[in-house]
Amino acid sequence: MTGQLTPNTKLPENELASVLQVSRAPIREALNLLVNDGFVVRVPRHGAIVAPVTRKEIDENWELRILLEPFATRSACGLIPREDLLSVRDYINQTMSTNDFHMYMNSDYKIHSLIYLYVPNSQFQKILDNTMLSSMRYRFFTENNAPTSSEIILAVCHEHLSILEALLETDKEKAYERMLNHTRQSYARISRQLSELGEGNQIFPEKGS
Repeated sequence: MTGQLTPNTKLPENELASVLQVSRAPIREALNLLVNDGFVVRVPRHGAIVAPVTRKEIDENWELRILLEPFATRSACGLIPREDLLSVRDYINQTMSTNDFHMYMNSDYKIHSLIYLYVPNSQFQKILDNTMLSSMRYRFFTENNAPTSSEIILAVCHEHLSILEALLETDKEKAYERMLNHTRQSYARISRQLSELGEGNQIFPEKGS
């Protein structure tokens, strides 16, 4: 997710087993789980590799987020314990004072995962969780080293605080609209970063290349 292993990095089972000091069986099982989640792909005659990141996948991910997350936020509104919302709000405020990227990504995970946790539909929760994890991976690639990283952190934190405000007021429609605005703004930000990186950038190779 963080890009420590870049797209197309080979993941040989024997080497991973040696490094982690386990047998190949749990390594194979773990890789299969990562394949199912979209973080790893198996290439004939090459084995497992870290999944490439493509513009098409990013566009599809945000299309889902824009459709699903506002509905999820409205569904969870009024169900999330107030103390949990206040705790996340405090963490976001701390993030804004430090401007630390990893803390920022953690704050992002905290607010979205908290909302998903209180969505009444458990099947919907699973879809939301998988969509969020993929989008966080894409954002590590585009936002972490962006020249405007500090501006992105502040903008996102302000958007998250506005969503929390609506949730604390238990205003379902306001929560829906603010999450809708947030997901749209998030897509606009990542689109700008992709344009600056350029279509041919090596961190966005097409599958099979």
